[in-house]
Amino acid sequence: MSRMACFRCPSRFGSLEVFGRISRAAARHAAARLRGVGLLAAHPRAGLRLAVCVRCPLRRVYGGEPYCGTPLTRKPVRDESTDGCGCPLNLKAADPNAHCPIVHAQDQQVGPCLCPWCRAERTADVDARTPRPTA
Repeated sequence: MSRMACFRCPSRFGSLEVFGRISRAAARHAAARLRGVGLLAAHPRAGLRLAVCVRCPLRRVYGGEPYCGTPLTRKPVRDESTDGCGCPLNLKAADPNAHCPIVHAQDQQVGPCLCPWCRAERTADVDARTPRPTA
């Protein structure tokens, strides 16, 4: 008799939390494919977001592609604020609804988002408005 994973039992792929995480990842991947063919808009500052990710200690490279932590398929059970979310960085950075998981998980209060991406965007906005000295 074969043994199947039960979604109520805490096994590697058998918990509701992991099922939900994989389902959301599949939906994000589908949206990324639609962005790739121009049917959905990409984040206007995806390049700035990727620049932040390049310096991140959670960044991992698998198969020549950078990921936010270990890819989700290799480590489905994780704490996103310490392990990353497992998404490919180029797809995640282009998602207008995505946030960096490092601080965003704890930042569900009122006020500006404190994730590294949003902080970098606010800094870039201030730099763009700051007058440069003329020579």
